[in-house]
Amino acid sequence: NCYILKEVYLIPMTRPKISACIITKNEERYIRRCLESIKDVVDEIVILDANDDNKTEDIIKNITSSSSKPIIHKRTVVSQNFAKDRNELQSIASGDYVLHIDCDERFDIRLLSSMRSIIQDYVNRNILPMLFRLPRINQPDKINYPDYQIRLLNKKYTRWIRKVHEVPETIPTSKEEVGMDTHNMITLDYPIIHLYKEKDESQKRWKELLYNSDRNKKLLVISIFKNSNKWIEKTLKCMNNLYIFNQTIDDKYKLDINLSFTSTTSFFLKGA
Repeated sequence: NCYILKEVYLIPMTRPKISACIITKNEERYIRRCLESIKDVVDEIVILDANDDNKTEDIIKNITSSSSKPIIHKRTVVSQNFAKDRNELQSIASGDYVLHIDCDERFDIRLLSSMRSIIQDYVNRNILPMLFRLPRINQPDKINYPDYQIRLLNKKYTRWIRKVHEVPETIPTSKEEVGMDTHNMITLDYPIIHLYKEKDESQKRWKELLYNSDRNKKLLVISIFKNSNKWIEKTLKCMNNLYIFNQTIDDKYKLDINLSFTSTTSFFLKGA
């Protein structure tokens, strides 16, 4: 038995198919544990590999060769648009739902073992769930907790937006199109563990984090300049966030930034 939705979109009554989606860039330190944690509980894994220059690809190939589940590994160029990358992952995935996971995240085993039953419980009540959000614990200090992250999504009726600090949204639909009621956002209590501040992080990892942070803030400001009528207010808010970030890290890694408006925007836009 199954529900038959418009355009022959099927959700099995007993087992919704789930695809895990991962973006990698030099994740040699984390990729093995990430894949091992999910490969037995999802139906397939889709990896968008941003041309790693360390052993990440070799580790992926090693796990693929011994995995009973399909692992789709696609190499790509480094993107300046994270929403585009996540949308590409979803277009490749064949599951009814997609589980987006970063390499330095670990999901609660209770979530992984009950994802399908949670989804199916809604479907059995004639409700199609769209987005599931989870609290995230940023180790070791739990900064910003619960830091909710949307990680489990209906593939057909969701998409990602924003080049940086990307977020998913539901695609507008009607009950007639879907074939049942929808529930746009569901909060689950199973926490994600974010390992980016493990106590044994190497100095190299810190530098990578700072580089990625600089790049993300730069892309954010560029997006503000191009797309917002209130770019001054939003840019100043971004500068304030950067100042706060700068106070939380080791002195040797602090960014040399003059927080005046002119010099700060110049810092981010340099080389854009």
